[in-house]
Amino acid sequence: MVISNIDSVENSREIGRQLTERWCIEAGGDVEPFFELFDESATCQSMVKPDLFPELGGVMTKQQFKDYVYAESRVSDLNVWVTGITAEPNRVAVEAASDMKVGEHVYQNVYHWLFEIKNGKVTAARYYFDTQLAHKFVEWLGEAGANMNTRDAK
Repeated sequence: MVISNIDSVENSREIGRQLTERWCIEAGGDVEPFFELFDESATCQSMVKPDLFPELGGVMTKQQFKDYVYAESRVSDLNVWVTGITAEPNRVAVEAASDMKVGEHVYQNVYHWLFEIKNGKVTAARYYFDTQLAHKFVEWLGEAGANMNTRDAK
């Protein structure tokens, strides 16, 4: 199915599927196809306290989130898949799981992503996940050479 700029349940569901498929990025791969689904003014928010998890906490611009995904995808294959989708014309909730490897470490997590959609593009994204596991993943990425302090690098 081709994604259109008309907000509908079917289009939202397809955007949810495409987001998950395009988030599967081989180490060193291109992050651009994933971010083509986002409006330029989109915000991304991981639902964690910024003071406890500065790499991911708080609201990020599209570019800040892109920098983060780029950094993590330099040293690890990103592998996620859909386990459930609930859609409305202007939003889609995606349940997903991951299985990724950084060196000898295996990172597996489950997620709930909520994407707000307007004219066929994501305008806001909220991410829910096991923060303890994600924090460990970020540590492993750093040990593997990734600079995960992407907001400090600017």
